[in-house]
Amino acid sequence: MSEDWEKGIFSDDELKELFFSSERIVYNLENGIAINMSFNNDFCISLCKRWYSAIESADITSIVLLHGFFQSFISHIEGYLEEEGIDWKTETEL
Repeated sequence: MSEDWEKGIFSDDELKELFFSSERIVYNLENGIAINMSFNNDFCISLCKRWYSAIESADITSIVLLHGFFQSFISHIEGYLEEEGIDWKTETEL
């Protein structure tokens, strides 16, 4: 079988798209952000209490505080992706 077997199956444009897609997948799997978190014991205790209070009794104050915590976390990740030139909204999930 010749080394150009793929040209019998895919067009040049399809091959280019496959190449760039596979490169993007490999890049996204091999690169990322290291997030170091440091919480004092009081914060850890409060976070655990708020988590279970939100889940078990739907405490609105706990839900709002947890939402704020995770929104800050997600905003940090979004900033990293933006710096990398990655539009997370258009990326497909693996």
